[in-house]
Amino acid sequence: MGCQSNKAVREQVDEKTKKEIPESETLHDDAENEIKVKENYQDYISAKNRDEINLDEEDEKLFNGFVGGTISAKYTKEGDTTNTLCLSDVLDDGQNYTLPEIEQRLCEKCDAAKDWTYEDTVADTYIDAGLDGVYEMKVDIGAAVYNITLIVKNIDGELKICFAGDSTERSRTNVLFSGEVQYENKIDNDSHDYARGFINSSGDYIFWVQYTEDGFNIFQDGDLYYSDEYIGTGIGMYIQEFSFNRDFTDSFYSLGIVDSENKQIEPNECDSKESYKKVQSILCEEGKEVLSSDEVKKIIEQRRVDIGFDDKLYFYGSDFKSDN
Repeated sequence: MGCQSNKAVREQVDEKTKKEIPESETLHDDAENEIKVKENYQDYISAKNRDEINLDEEDEKLFNGFVGGTISAKYTKEGDTTNTLCLSDVLDDGQNYTLPEIEQRLCEKCDAAKDWTYEDTVADTYIDAGLDGVYEMKVDIGAAVYNITLIVKNIDGELKICFAGDSTERSRTNVLFSGEVQYENKIDNDSHDYARGFINSSGDYIFWVQYTEDGFNIFQDGDLYYSDEYIGTGIGMYIQEFSFNRDFTDSFYSLGIVDSENKQIEPNECDSKESYKKVQSILCEEGKEVLSSDEVKKIIEQRRVDIGFDDKLYFYGSDFKSDN
């Protein structure tokens, strides 16, 4: 769904009065509809409240016990992606903990959590990892600034913490209804970190890809230098580093040149050809493999297929998504 052209808007008429509908009024309606579409899409792909699903009786009893402190869940480092509120610093791999025990250990032993404005806030919602009809509990604990997300699954009557992630004032971990995991971290205006993965129907967190994006002189009209070498005037640049490993080994890179309005300049344009070549040469000298954006997309897509992140999960809810 997209906004109509100005011409089409001007030609619309009210069938009852045969008067032209004001352009501003029609554009306002289109904008409101677009907002509704986006909200509906977000609601569809997000974790559900308990009253929106049919939770199994055993699952409900186990999940309530975990939150209430009477039933423990096994913690494994394999599914732990926390960065600031690091669970691996306060929990032992393979050991069982109730939610109150986890909260207590964080507050007492985690350095970052010492300044954590913790208000005993617990929000439970539910996902269907793997879309197999079996629900997992998504628990968010903490205040708005520092928050930990846990995904807890019932496996043969025993609870397992399949996944753990945290969010801060600069970073955000989001787990969708399908089990897809999205992470983003804003380092500064021109530098960002991203990671993607998913939780399968067996309760395993499968890491897909992570990448960093660093910008140089974007939005500026002056000379651009990279590694002390002159690249061009009135342009900016961003370099993306991709890896299929969480420790950023075996990385590959993509390069973008942008104008002063941050719009992409294609490598085959005469005025940018040399700029691309200069940066590519520098990166290659540093031992970095530089690929085109199309090559990167193909490699990442193939990786998605190889790890079992199938179309049913990856495109979940796409029918409800706006074109914009």
